[in-house]
Formats: sequence, C-alpha cells, structure tokens
Amino acid sequence: MKKKFGILSLWAFATTVFAVGGCDNPFAQCREGLDCPGDGNGPRSGGTSNSGGESNGTGSSDGSGGLAGGTSNSGGAGNAGGGSNPSGGSGSGGENLGGSCGDTCTDEKPHCIEDEATCVECTKHAHCDNPAKPVCGLKNTCDPCRTNADCKDVLGLTDTPVCVNDLGLDDFGKCVGCLTETDCGGNICDPTTKTCLELPFRKKSLCAPCEHDLECKVGEYCVPQVFGGTTIGNFCTQTKEARVGAEGSCDQGSGPPYVDAKTLTSVGGVEAQFCVLATTTCPAYSHHRQQPEGCNAASQSDSACGAPDVDDGLCRQKELSSSFFCTYRCVTDVDCVIKGTQFECNDSVEPAYCAI
Repeated sequence: MKKKFGILSLWAFATTVFAVGGCDNPFAQCREGLDCPGDGNGPRSGGTSNSGGESNGTGSSDGSGGLAGGTSNSGGAGNAGGGSNPSGGSGSGGENLGGSCGDTCTDEKPHCIEDEATCVECTKHAHCDNPAKPVCGLKNTCDPCRTNADCKDVLGLTDTPVCVNDLGLDDFGKCVGCLTETDCGGNICDPTTKTCLELPFRKKSLCAPCEHDLECKVGEYCVPQVFGGTTIGNFCTQTKEARVGAEGSCDQGSGPPYVDAKTLTSVGGVEAQFCVLATTTCPAYSHHRQQPEGCNAASQSDSACGAPDVDDGLCRQKELSSSFFCTYRCVTDVDCVIKGTQFECNDSVEPAYCAI
C-alpha cells in the first residue's frame, strides 16, 4: 500500500512539474509568476503586467532584477518588449516603437503596415512631403504625379490641380497651379511661379498700361517708361527687331512714331533694344484729340493731358474751331503718326505740336 502511494505521488509531482515548466508556447501558455523560456534568467515574480512591479528588479523574491535584467528580454528576437508592457519596462527596447514592425523602420521607410509587419515609405498621401513625389502609390512609395487627376482628384488639390508630367521640365512630378493660359481660362500663367494671374494673356495693345510681359502681344514687353527723369508707369513696348527688323531703324519705315531706339529692361527682366516715343509718353500719346476734364476753352490746362504731374502733354485749340483738345510736342512729322494716321508737326509755334 505504501509502495502504490509512493508511485502515485511521484507521477503527480512529475505531471505538475512538466505542466508548469514545459510550455509549448512560452508566452501564451505559461502561468504568471513562473519561469518560462525567453522570459529571462530568473523567476518572474514581479507585477502582473510585467511593467516594473515591486519584485521586478527590486522585489523580495528575486533580487537579481527579474525581466529587467533578463538576457532574452532585452530587445532581442525572443521577446522584443513583450505585448503586455507597452510602456517599455520589460526590456531595454520596450514595446516595438513601430508597432508590429519593431524598431526596424528607418528614415527612408519610417511607416509600418501593421498587418504585414513591413516598413514602407508611406501608407497615405500625407506621408509624402516631397513636392516632386506627392502621391503614395500602390507599392507604398512616394511617386511623382502622372496626370492632372492625381493632383485634382486623388490628392484633392484645388490651388495646384495641374500635374507637371513632362520629363524635360524642372518641376517634373509636382502639382502646380498652371502650365499654360488654357489652365487659367485665358489669363496669364506666370511661368516662374506657375500660378494663374488675374491678367489677360497677350491682349494689351502697344502703349497700353501693363503689369506683366505676357499681357503684351508677341514682340512686345511690359517696360517701365521714364520721362523727364520720372518713372510714370509700365507700358507695352515693341522691340526694335519686331518693329523694323534687326537691321532696320526706328525712325524709318514702320518705325514712327516710335522713332527713338533705346536699350531697356522689361518688368520680367528681358533686356532688349526697343523703339519708343521720342517726345512724349504713352498717356499723352493716347490723349491726342481727346478732351479730358481741364482741357477746354476756360482752363486750357496742359496738365490735363498726359500723365499726372509730368510735362508730357499740351492742351491746344483746334484750327478753325473754338474747341480745345490734347496733343503733344513734336520735332518732325515722324513724331505725329497717330494710330496709323499721319498728322503734321505744327512747327509754326513754340513749342511745336502735333496737329489736331
């Protein structure tokens, strides 16, 4: 009877030992507080969540430090931080900072696909901060845009809905505001900023006020005009080459009344030779035969004609009439070709002026 009891006791003891110490899955099967493979060198007698309980490093049941000093739980492959300790107290690396990817994600691939435990460059478009590669593609890489739909529909960009998909352009792959005037509804697409301007494209006539080179027609640029040392504004001005040819002269052929050749720089930075007015300004030229307020029989004010505060225009009485009109100074008849009509330079008076 004693022998039988001894055998049964030995069997029960062995069963208990193997049930406790021989876990097939050391992290899912083992009971809390007992030693399991991969948990460290000493008994785990600390807190239930293994977050640095009172006996895990300083506890009374194991002064060796428990998991905090364990060799297989210090960031290694066996248990790189433990699922039950997101605070990182169970090892030198704590829980994987990249989720299921661990701490393996790099600056080049900083984002984790949790289901696949894979580090990638991006998982959404917002991760792509390089303007030349704004789209997070199907392979989780930041890619250049390919079509306008990428910018407008995929990325939802309203200010920059146009894709630069020409390899020959510096901004290849970027989403921009425009590339041509068509993108701007007929207005100027600024080639430097690639944004639409509220200015008409190539619609301004010669000598018209302007702000941008592309407002003026082909062969013309928006050029600052100076008269008597005063800059009076920017006006569409024709290049010498466009008006009379490279070998031509501004005071001959189709040159007049823009008879003076000058090297000037446009508002867009284009330097060239231009044919310009020699004796007046664009505002005074445009006022010829006009009757603005102040140019009348009562006041006969020269200041009413031309640019404000600039002595570029004259108010004179029309021959055989009691009416007064604006005109401007001239030297010869070539100064008085006005909108395709040749007027005489009335040099019988001083100062001489273009006839009205």
